[in-house]
Formats: sequence, structure tokens, C-alpha cells
Amino acid sequence: MVGLIGADAALAGMLVEWLHAAGFEPRAAEPADPGNAALLVRWPCGADLAGSRVPVVLLVEPRAAVPVEVQRHAVEVVELPDTRDIKSILEWSKLLISVLRAVTESRGSSAPACAVTTPLDTKEQRRVAPSLIAIGVSTGGPVALQQFFSSVRAATLPPMAIVQHIPPAFLTVLVERLQQQTGYRMQVARDGDVLRPGIAYFAPGDRHLRLVHEHAQTIARLTDEDPRRGHRPAAEVLFESCADLGMRGVGVIMTGMGQDGAQGLLRLRQIGWATVGQTESTCAIYGMPRAAKAAGAVERELPLADIGPFLTMLCKPRSPFEATK
Repeated sequence: MVGLIGADAALAGMLVEWLHAAGFEPRAAEPADPGNAALLVRWPCGADLAGSRVPVVLLVEPRAAVPVEVQRHAVEVVELPDTRDIKSILEWSKLLISVLRAVTESRGSSAPACAVTTPLDTKEQRRVAPSLIAIGVSTGGPVALQQFFSSVRAATLPPMAIVQHIPPAFLTVLVERLQQQTGYRMQVARDGDVLRPGIAYFAPGDRHLRLVHEHAQTIARLTDEDPRRGHRPAAEVLFESCADLGMRGVGVIMTGMGQDGAQGLLRLRQIGWATVGQTESTCAIYGMPRAAKAAGAVERELPLADIGPFLTMLCKPRSPFEATK
């Protein structure tokens, strides 16, 4: 059951129709009503979201200014479509349904660090342990990243660099919430940051993140160059910069719309990086992983629950004999 809060009559009518067609049972609700699997809330709405005991998906106008205290209570933020464009509305409805499915299906999951069902193959066993993890993710990312970081919180991993497509105003709160929920250290990258093991660095919401190798260190560089495939930050830019570092790492493409990151991930695979794509059945939107797989960029495809344990196993230090035998 999905509760609706704050939607005007026209939007509520469309939401009810789409939700029914997708198998949900929509109804008007109060924030604290535990009878719902999730709440759809159009901001501003005047409701006290702090009392909600179920996941909140916030619907906002593009570039809307939403108070930080409200952002903290949303598991996903979805910008409203261009109501003058029927194609935009239909694509938005599919996106919203996918986000709701991801949110409701993940509810109650503690994302245990389960054993990977597919062990390292011979090629993977021979690799030197990766020095960097680069991740591209979009729609459905906040829920997916919560599960991913929960599964690696006890692991010792190399630095991570992450591009998450999300409205810029919501990124800082997302990073804060993920760190509180999972216990994994993370921050929004600043220009000149030296990447450290055990820390995840997120590209700012409106700037590209490039990595460079200087003085034997991996350093974050933020740029204002043009968007790629409509995105800034773009996973494509991050992956391209990783390919120029002269080190081995792991590239990961997760749930999201579009094709961002596919060609960059292919380049990483071609120079010897391990590459991972999320399986269709565990994606909110199987767009970016599909494009990467179609391009031949995905070396190993894994369910979301297996990605963290697999990276933990892949990044475990191995002796030179193990890495070359």
C-alpha cells in the first residue's frame, strides 16, 4: 500500500492510475501511518515527515529549494516531469514506479554480508589486489548504495570514487544519511582531496569528478566542463580519468537510467580493470547496466547483494605468488 501526501487533484489522479496499474494500492495517508509500504510526498505539503515510520519518496519541482530537515527524511528524491511533454510524463511514471518497487522491496533488508555465490575465477585470482573502486549509479541509487555500504562496512577496501546522479541540493544530506545508516566513512569530494583507503568520495551534485595521480597519490579534481549525455557529474568522466591513472582497480555500474558510464567502463575493462554490472532483476532501472553490458564493458554481472562481498573478496591483499601463479 502506498500513501499519497500533498498531491494536487490532477497529480493525485495520475498517481492513483499508475500505481494501480503497477500493482500498488494507493490512498491518502498520514506520515506516521504504518499501514503503508511507502509514502509519496509532494513538497511542499505541510506534513511532519519526521514522524513517518515508512520510507518517504519526495516529489519536487526541478531545482526546488527543500529544507535540509525535510531532505533527511526522504529515501529518494524524484523531480517532477515537464507536464507539457507527454513523453516526459510517461517516462517519469516508469521511473517513479521503479523507484517505489526498489524502496518497498528493500524495506526490512539488513543487507547481511552474505557469501558470494560465484567465487573468483582464475583470471581474477591472478590479479594484483585493486587500488581503487569507481562507481557510477543513478535512479534507485540511494537505496542501492545503502545496501551496498551496509555489506562492506566491516571490510578494508581501497578508496572509492562515486558518481550518483541526484539533484545537487540533496547530495550532502544523502551522504550524511548513508554514513549514519551504514557506518562507512564517506564525504562529498573537494578539489585537491587525497583519496584514502576506507573512505568513499562522492562527486559534487553539479561538478565532474576527475582523478589524477600526483606525487604517488590519487587526488580529486573537480571540473565545470560540459555535461556528458546530459549529466554533470558523469560516470563517463570519472571512468575516463581512472583509465589514465596507471593503476589497477574495479569499475562498477549500478542501477540508473540512460547510458552514462558505458564507454568509460569499457575502456577500463580493456586496460585490465575488473568491471562489474548490477543484474537487471535487482535494479530499480536497468538502463546504465544494460548499456554497459551491451557495449561489452561488464566482465561480471552480479545481484546487488553480491556486489559488496565480491569487491571485498577481490580487494583482499594477495601475495605476489598468488597474483602471478
